[in-house]
Amino acid sequence: MEPLYEDDYRRNNRQATDDHSAAPLTGGQRFLKMVWEAVKSPGTWENVVWVLYYDEHGSIFDHVMPPAIPTPPPPRASYSDGFKTLGVRVPSIVVSPFVQPESICSKLFDHTSVLKFLGEKFGGGKYSRFVDGRPVNSLSEVLSDTALAPLAQVVAPPGEP
Repeated sequence: MEPLYEDDYRRNNRQATDDHSAAPLTGGQRFLKMVWEAVKSPGTWENVVWVLYYDEHGSIFDHVMPPAIPTPPPPRASYSDGFKTLGVRVPSIVVSPFVQPESICSKLFDHTSVLKFLGEKFGGGKYSRFVDGRPVNSLSEVLSDTALAPLAQVVAPPGEP
């Protein structure tokens, strides 16, 4: 889900629901509260893994140098140099009954960490050559495999383990 950004033309006169400046924080915090209320409802909470990427680009987390993980350009790209680091930090919060309460994980993750997790659970341990080759951790590092086993059985297509 994406909030309505301050400069979003679809917003019309509605309040922005992101926490980027120059928007007031109230819209973004209200948006997160609405999502939390939906996620914590009975029947949903028992089966949910909510990954909140707090994608603020350029604020309180940018005092930390990004990890040096070179990424070559894809085939037929219009650029040839590639990326040298992960870039801006994107703090994340994982909200789920499958996470140890009040825990903090300082391992290295990026946006592909969720894809790695999906490959582990539903793709026979693989997602794609690009994602599998990333030197970052899978989201499974913070989730209980035991607790997620029933989820895999429910979601797996018929005839698959």
